[in-house]
Parts: sequence; C-alpha cells; structure tokens
Amino acid sequence: MSLNYNVYFAVFTDYANGIKLMSRLDHMPVLFFNARNDHDREKFVDDLRESIAEVLHYSYSWSEYVIEHTFCKM
Repeated sequence: MSLNYNVYFAVFTDYANGIKLMSRLDHMPVLFFNARNDHDREKFVDDLRESIAEVLHYSYSWSEYVIEHTFCKM
C-alpha cells in the first residue's frame, strides 16, 4: 500500500523554506507548506514521513485483521 505522494524541499520566490507535496500519479502539486527556517522544515518533513509510515502500518495491520477475521469465520 502506498499513499502515492512525494515530498520535496522547495524554494519559492517569497518562501525560502518551502515544502512541496506532489502526486506520484500525475506529478501535480497537491500541497505547499513553508517553514520559518531550515531546522523547522527538516523537523516537519521528518514528522510527515513518520506519520505516513504510521498510516501505512495501521492500514496494513487493519487489512490483516479483516482478512484473518473474514476467512476464519468461513
């Protein structure tokens, strides 16, 4: 399972510490963020990666649970 997004550091005209979330499917930007400084940007991206990993883990665990309980009752 994948969330189909890529996260990039980005520099925009007015925002030196930008973050861009892009779709892997059509390569279109989904969200833009800006941090106060480089340290905050790196912390935010680390937290975002951790959150995505947790979502994937729980989705996988939930899928296993559903499969196990669906087929065990048959």
